Amino acid sequence: MNKVSIGHLTKDKLSNIDILLPPKKEQLQISKFIENNNQKIDKTIDLQQQQITKLKEYKTTLIDSAVTGKVKVP
Repeated sequence: MNKVSIGHLTKDKLSNIDILLPPKKEQLQISKFIENNNQKIDKTIDLQQQQITKLKEYKTTLIDSAVTGKVKVP
């Protein structure tokens, strides 16, 4: 490797790297934690998308009401 090239992680180099793994029990705890938080995040995203849809419907209704004179615009 020189100053203008990029070093590559070859199979041989990769096989010489020590990879530490937590015990199986800890791996399962980590996995469960991630799954639980992903469910919360997905639920939050769904609620936000529902709110956006309702706000768009409200906006359309409000514009229609303003244009047809049902709502007075100062």
